[in-house]
Amino acid sequence: MEAYIENVGSGFVTFVPEALEIADVEIDGVWHSVIYAGSCCMAPETVPPHATSRSLAVGISLQRMSSPGGPVVITPGRHKIRLRTRPNEQLWVNGNGRRGVVAVSNAVDITVR
Repeated sequence: MEAYIENVGSGFVTFVPEALEIADVEIDGVWHSVIYAGSCCMAPETVPPHATSRSLAVGISLQRMSSPGGPVVITPGRHKIRLRTRPNEQLWVNGNGRRGVVAVSNAVDITVR
């Protein structure tokens, strides 16, 4: 999958691409945390007002997801998913002079086979 950050505001938005790699994932209305053990230090990117970022690759791995109810299971069929970034000192989205903006995606329909 791919994602884009669309800046609909009047100020600049700066982000570290890896912030999307460790985003929380909502599946059918339930939020799950993503466990991340990779590096963190890609160069920040800036999106000017009324512009869209480059394509950002997003992969969802059940092995990297945690849930208070135990292992995350996605059954075959249609599901709705969303992504939500987490405020973090090294993996962040900043906008309009604010640090640690939490960005939430639109819901997307997926089919699991």
